[in-house]
Amino acid sequence: MLLDDPAGLDMLDYLTKMQYPNDAQYLVPFSKDPAVWRQASALYHMRAGAPAFSIYIGGDTYPSISSSGEKFRQRLAQLGEAPRYTVLPGKKHIGMVTQLLFEKNQLYAELERLAQ
Repeated sequence: MLLDDPAGLDMLDYLTKMQYPNDAQYLVPFSKDPAVWRQASALYHMRAGAPAFSIYIGGDTYPSISSSGEKFRQRLAQLGEAPRYTVLPGKKHIGMVTQLLFEKNQLYAELERLAQ
């Protein structure tokens, strides 16, 4: 599995903190119930035997993405499934996502490798 600057890995932590402007907008799809936030968070559903992960994080992405990505990496390692974890210096969130529109980048090359 390849994660490209993944948001939402720990919605429980994110919505508990409510530290960014406009965070309340996420209460519409995720409700005001912390149990729902936890259920929606991949971090709390990880088990040993997970498929191999490659995680790419932008060096200049949102702090919530870099911190939840690191927690996800640490949890996989605790489960004995240490992922490939790559920080791409200077990349912001939008740039991380839109780079997949073009063939000449590290993520695209890995996707091609995984598809073989």
